[in-house]
Amino acid sequence: MIIAIEGIDKSGKRTQAVLLRDALQKRRVDSALIDFPTKGTLTGEAVAAYFRNTARSDLYPSHHRHVLPCLAAADMWAASEKVESALRMRDVLVLNRSPASNLAYGRAAELNHAWLRSLTAGHPANGTPRLTVLLDMPVSESFRRVPENRDAFESDRHFLNDVRATYLSEARRHKWTVVRANRPAADVHHTILRRVMPRIREVLRQREAAL
Repeated sequence: MIIAIEGIDKSGKRTQAVLLRDALQKRRVDSALIDFPTKGTLTGEAVAAYFRNTARSDLYPSHHRHVLPCLAAADMWAASEKVESALRMRDVLVLNRSPASNLAYGRAAELNHAWLRSLTAGHPANGTPRLTVLLDMPVSESFRRVPENRDAFESDRHFLNDVRATYLSEARRHKWTVVRANRPAADVHHTILRRVMPRIREVLRQREAAL
C-alpha cells in the first residue's frame, strides 16, 4: 500500500512522513519511506542543483518552467525499481512527495495537464491501493516558518497560492485525506495516524484474505 504525503513548501511533509513510518513500524506494520527528490543520486542532485540555481529569481526565466517537471519526473523514474521493491517487500510505502506534487506545481506554472500526467504515467508510485494525505496550510504559514533563504518557487506567494489551490482541487476530485498542517507537528501526526490506520488495517485484511 502507498501513502503519499503532499503539501506546499514548508508544510512539514518530511517530518510527517518520518513520524508516520516510525509509528507504523512500532505497530508492527512493515513500512518504508522514500523521499523525493531522492538524496545522493544523479537525478536527485540534478533537482537539488536546479533549486539552488533558482535562489535568484532572475535565473529562472519563464520559458524554463518545463524543466523542473521533467527533472522531477526523471528522478521518480530513476527510483522506480526501489519503489517496486518496497511495494513487494513491505506492507506500507510512505512517499514524501509523489507524482501528484509534479502535477500541482506544474499546473500552477500553467503547464498542460495532460502533458504533466504523461511524465509519470505508469510509474509504480501511481499504484493502488494508495492513500494521499494533503498537509494543507495557508501560504503565510510557510513564510512564517521559513521567512528567508527561499528559492524562486518558494519565494513567490502568488505561485504558492496557486499550488495550494491545485492541491485542494485534486483532493476534492480524488477524495484525498486533508489535514490542517498549521498546528504543532505532534498534533498533525496524531490526526494523520487516526485517519489512515483504518484504511491500512482494511488493506492488510484484504491482502490476508486473498492469500
